[in-house]
Amino acid sequence: MEPRQIISTPAMPTRVAPSEARELTILFADIRGFSRIAEQLDPLALHWYVHRFLTEMTEVILRFRGTVDKYIGDSVMAYWGAPKFDPEQEDQALYAAFAMVAAARALDGEFKVAGHPRLEVSVGVNTGMVQIGHLGPNESGVPTVIGDAVNLAARFQSMAHALDVVILAGARTAKGARSIQCRCLGEVAIRGRQSSALVYEPLGPVAAVSVRSKDFYPCSYPENRFDELRSPLPNLDVPDLRLDL
Repeated sequence: MEPRQIISTPAMPTRVAPSEARELTILFADIRGFSRIAEQLDPLALHWYVHRFLTEMTEVILRFRGTVDKYIGDSVMAYWGAPKFDPEQEDQALYAAFAMVAAARALDGEFKVAGHPRLEVSVGVNTGMVQIGHLGPNESGVPTVIGDAVNLAARFQSMAHALDVVILAGARTAKGARSIQCRCLGEVAIRGRQSSALVYEPLGPVAAVSVRSKDFYPCSYPENRFDELRSPLPNLDVPDLRLDL
């Protein structure tokens, strides 16, 4: 495989809003099986359903020092590490992911009482260099982040269900987290990208995870224990997102 080529920024004749390169941790969360749910609910009930979900997810993001970037249908995108530098951004994002899962389960109970479809969530988290700034002609809007690290976070969220996990994280997130134990699941090929990526399942806080489990692998040393993984992963053909960020 030929090495990936990074295309440099060309000269631009028009004025571009200022932006900044930063290493951030990006999170995507959305409702599993949303098309099926939308088919079962009328538009008003569906609006209430998604509103309740996004409200709960937003409260969790803010509680763990994250910033909401945007809502995309039933999905929410958030990031950590800006506008202020956060040395615990990986930990905070993963704690938020765990809290989202807990909040979704509580909300699922509420929906069950109301006779609504079951609610399940998938979360993808990834850390990497991105460009943060304003996009589009109106510079007074809310800044957003863009870059390959953002795309990977979105892809991880999409493939979580296929790997039978709720939260899926990238290598830089798993290695950067100081208080969360992660298990290396292996290397996967990702549709639309030349290079594959290591993926991890966050297990929980260090103190709460037993290291005696044969399925546990310290996230700092995946390469040295690659032959001990549970089983090889399939070459996942993950469909493109509704928006290619």
